[in-house]
Amino acid sequence: MVTSLLDLLINCAGVDVHPRAWAENDSSTLMTKFRVMAVGPFLATKAFLPNLERSSSPKVINISSDFASVSENDRGRCIGYRMAKTALNQQTVTIANELKAAGSNVIMIAVDPGDVPTRLSRGNGKTDIDKSVRGIVEIIESANLVDSGSFLKWTGGKIPF
Repeated sequence: MVTSLLDLLINCAGVDVHPRAWAENDSSTLMTKFRVMAVGPFLATKAFLPNLERSSSPKVINISSDFASVSENDRGRCIGYRMAKTALNQQTVTIANELKAAGSNVIMIAVDPGDVPTRLSRGNGKTDIDKSVRGIVEIIESANLVDSGSFLKWTGGKIPF
């Protein structure tokens, strides 16, 4: 089997961010969020890793959210979304560390695109999508192995886990 080269994998998945009280969630709603926002990116990364390892500068960008920051959660709300994106961040750090230990040059970073108006947010948001995309592209272009395992805002600043 011939394995193609892949320089960049962007895992971008989100579902049902809209606030609801924690008690309104059940196992089905939580599992859906985990399957989409944590398990999906995990499986995509695993499947494409051989292709990435053929690149001289491979990168995996997991689109996360500042809602995944445990230390900055001062509002509550959106528990299922927060839990799944926090799992994505843990995945980013864990895989990045395992790849570094194995001598791999694959760079993994979790990025918060900001509060952009999308279908997921029902068109609400204060972050200009063009500025967000330009910021994410800058992160992708400048990322190196030292950055691997980081959680970054689209502006380039670090977000505490």
